[in-house]
Amino acid sequence: RQFHTLRAINDIDQAILSSLNRDAVVSTALSRMPNLLPGECFALVIFQPNSSDSAFVQLTVRVPQSGVLRTFADRIALPSELQQLQRDRSLQILLDPEHAPDFLLPLKDFGVTSVFVFPILLEHRPFAALVCGLSPTAPMTDEDIHHAIQVADQLAVAFSNVQLIEAMEQLHWGTLTALARAIDAKSAWTAGHSERVTQLALKIGSAMGLSSRDLQIMHRGGLLHDIGKIGTAPEILDKPGKLDPQEMQHMRDHVRVGVRILEPIAAFTEALPIVAQHHEWFNGGGYPEGLAGEEISLHARIFAVADCYDALVSDRPYRKGLPREQVVEMLREKSGVQFDPKVIDVFVRLCAEDGTLRITKDDDRLVGQTI
Repeated sequence: RQFHTLRAINDIDQAILSSLNRDAVVSTALSRMPNLLPGECFALVIFQPNSSDSAFVQLTVRVPQSGVLRTFADRIALPSELQQLQRDRSLQILLDPEHAPDFLLPLKDFGVTSVFVFPILLEHRPFAALVCGLSPTAPMTDEDIHHAIQVADQLAVAFSNVQLIEAMEQLHWGTLTALARAIDAKSAWTAGHSERVTQLALKIGSAMGLSSRDLQIMHRGGLLHDIGKIGTAPEILDKPGKLDPQEMQHMRDHVRVGVRILEPIAAFTEALPIVAQHHEWFNGGGYPEGLAGEEISLHARIFAVADCYDALVSDRPYRKGLPREQVVEMLREKSGVQFDPKVIDVFVRLCAEDGTLRITKDDDRLVGQTI
């Protein structure tokens, strides 16, 4: 039994410490607990205070015999039990309104009448709690309680790691968004362009069934797809008339400049095709390399549509933004020429679902001129 217990604790440690997000830690821990402790059910409670006297509480319950996994969430007044959890390493609670806090009462639906609660502390305050629904046929021993406290301590380490990862993610995306806004702020005409294009591209990619990893690559590359415009002269960006050939070439150079800026950053390797290829045409008539069809990455083919759409509906120094319905039709007419037909089909469907597509017939010469 001792060997089995040590192996179970080691398995739980490895599993929860390798989980990279909060939900994964919760589901992994609950799936492993029946290998270690007796119990009718197991649960994890997470407390997220949103004020000095209230909190959002999430209770995730797993019943080993049936495999049922359910989550309950509620916004409640901070229970006085939190103070007791801060003091005691374990706490036995009867599941009745007189003794149990409201957030534990859903466990009664699983036939549990009494639970052991083991606090999970972060920075000396209750962040979560491991809950074991007691079985009348197999009561918890002192040794079981000791093992449960061990798991609660390891969960504290796991949740602390997750919080660090979440903080790094927030810093990462915040930095990318700040860079995108810095790029767009170079011209009053492009304010918000990179963020809008990215959101539209992500919507198209999601509708096409792309994986979460693909969407993350698109998110990263999209925010900085125009970073090369840092090197574009303001008098070209804001010119109210048509660009001459030399100015046009200087404008187009933003693609190569963007690639050179991001190449040294290993994390952007997979996103570089978005920066390099979002002005390529499906028929090979784009720039800078004249790529065609599937030579262009799918991510870049999606961004080509999103980028052109946002450019045409937005005001520019040389023209007013065009009506959205007109722009959708203009892009659809370029299907197979400038844009991937599969991407256009999804884009048009999304516009129709959003109620923005009303077919009009108009001049589409501006589509290929977006830069």
